[in-house]
Amino acid sequence: GLYWSLEKLPLGLGRTVYDPGFQVAGMSLAYQCLGDSALDNLGRLDRHRSLIAKIYNKAFGVETDAQGVTFPPFRYPLLVEQQDRVDDLVRLGVRCMYPRALCDLEALRPELADLDVQTPGAMHIARTLVTLPTHTGVSEAMAVNIATEAKKVFGSIQTINA
Repeated sequence: GLYWSLEKLPLGLGRTVYDPGFQVAGMSLAYQCLGDSALDNLGRLDRHRSLIAKIYNKAFGVETDAQGVTFPPFRYPLLVEQQDRVDDLVRLGVRCMYPRALCDLEALRPELADLDVQTPGAMHIARTLVTLPTHTGVSEAMAVNIATEAKKVFGSIQTINA
């Protein structure tokens, strides 16, 4: 619930960073403990994310097989026409994930073999991709509300089926 406030701090949350000189080292003990805890809870987390994804699927008219969602998404992806309206839903955990295509990152451009590379698909996704939350802080009722509000705000929505 506090992630939105942390986004406002200069921590770099949600920012794409390309740094080929990053330090390669072993994982700290704190991260190891966090990872162990996450693995212990993975089944519960996956079941919850699957449940929330099924609610979103139903709301957006996505057909699923008899078993439903087989791979629980960390965030539920949508392509929308009016991505600029995402601010209307930030309070519900809806986010734009990629501000631009990777080939448009200034730090990465010198690494490209073709500086004139055209990536219309990547640019389209960067302009239209938004995601809905699926974490354990999202209840079933909240998921229904998020989907309802997304349909109101965005109008035209295209789901992404893996």
